[in-house]
Amino acid sequence: MKSYLKISLFFICLVTAASAQDLPKVQQVSLYAPNNKPEDLFTASAGKFQAYNKGNHLYYTIANDADNLYLVVHTADKLTIQKIIRWGLALSTSTSGKITPGSPSVSFPVPNGDNNFSIIRTIGAEVATKASFNTRMANQCKLIAVKNLTGLNGPIISVYNNDGVKALASFNDQLEYTYELTVPLKYLNISVKDQTPFHYDIKLNGANSNARPGAPPGPKRKDGRSIPDNDYLYSPTNFGGTCTLAAK
Repeated sequence: MKSYLKISLFFICLVTAASAQDLPKVQQVSLYAPNNKPEDLFTASAGKFQAYNKGNHLYYTIANDADNLYLVVHTADKLTIQKIIRWGLALSTSTSGKITPGSPSVSFPVPNGDNNFSIIRTIGAEVATKASFNTRMANQCKLIAVKNLTGLNGPIISVYNNDGVKALASFNDQLEYTYELTVPLKYLNISVKDQTPFHYDIKLNGANSNARPGAPPGPKRKDGRSIPDNDYLYSPTNFGGTCTLAAK
């Protein structure tokens, strides 16, 4: 699966060179990903992710080339890792100035009940290894949810699709999690030739999102009070910004 993404391998270690305190909350620059030269993107990004969202404990970079939009997300937070793997992380875009339910959206992985949770149930345990987690994810996370992508049938496609939509997630030696997404620009109605800014939204689905309609809320204490970690884990959280595609 790693061969499907042009900006995969080097991004896994980018965060080690970047301090969250030094990064903006929202990416400030446009970044071009040269064809077949991921190392050029690494150099252009100064060896670091472009932004850090404190509320979701996520580093991220958005980039593009002439044909595709790329999103790379990285986190070391165990609760955030569990949230993404259990419910999925979605990227939505809009050229109309506002993200709506009708906006193009791609989400990975697709929620699959306790099967997804089993991937990371032992996270933090001595027996957990990068290889064991990555093997479980490769075996379990094989579907991508697509919504309102022009010319692409959904709502579910395989990670092995021939449509150019690619998704991959992996753990490094420190059991930190990196999520990578590639979406052809043609499905988003965005073009490098058009330098009009577009809006994007990055959403950690949570159990109570549209990814699982009708799902129950997170567990509470016996006295009915909420549990902050459960509130975060089970509820959708999102953030976004405005981006202009980079020209070569």
